[in-house]
Amino acid sequence: MSARESIEDANLLGARLCARVGCGCVAEHSLTADYSEQIMAVGPLSPVRMPPALDLCPRHSAALSPPEGWTLLRHDPQRT
Repeated sequence: MSARESIEDANLLGARLCARVGCGCVAEHSLTADYSEQIMAVGPLSPVRMPPALDLCPRHSAALSPPEGWTLLRHDPQRT
């Protein structure tokens, strides 16, 4: 399946796509940032799109690293 077909299928299902340019995979995580505290947080996909949060696919969520001096918090409700 091509990336274009993947995007078209996701749009038909109402799925949200990864915010990374050219990705086209279905998003499963949301990324938010607090610039004043220099904190990035990634967790489960929010129920509704909430700009300026970014939706990310599992691959881009896992590869995420914070800028120097920032903290990255990961929320995984499946972990105990």
